[in-house]
Amino acid sequence: RAGRIHTGTGEVLEGGAILIEGGRITAIGRDLAVPPGAEVLEVPVAIPGLVDAHADVLLGPGDAEAAVAPDLRAADGIDPYADHRRELSGGVTSLYVAPGERRAVAGLGAVVKTAGPPERRLVRERAALEIRLGEAPKDPPVIFEPPLVPSAKEPLPPGIPQLPGTR
Repeated sequence: RAGRIHTGTGEVLEGGAILIEGGRITAIGRDLAVPPGAEVLEVPVAIPGLVDAHADVLLGPGDAEAAVAPDLRAADGIDPYADHRRELSGGVTSLYVAPGERRAVAGLGAVVKTAGPPERRLVRERAALEIRLGEAPKDPPVIFEPPLVPSAKEPLPPGIPQLPGTR
């Protein structure tokens, strides 16, 4: 039950209830019958879940070295068992996860849920091709490709500088 319910369609319902069955909203209204044995929560305001449109909370540290990496997928670095109580406590129920920060063409972002069964958290594994304009991709890291076995004849080479393709 909520004193005010923002439905997400622009409608604001005063003094209503939201019925949730199996983790899904099944009904919203003023005169909903409470099923026997249902847990009733009283809140002043209820809103739809928020979407964090740029999150990298699910990815591990680091970023690929290549300045252009359209083949990288954020979905490959997502932990479906991760604990997202912090995001959920702020009302965030979905995240767009960026594949990286420092590349001009970062790769494919993904959309995930912050709760639910691990096998259903990945909503869209290829949501968008991430292309960045700004300061971060202007200074990509050098790429270091050592030989298989360095020797006097084949010493360690210096890093290969990358130039942004937008200059």
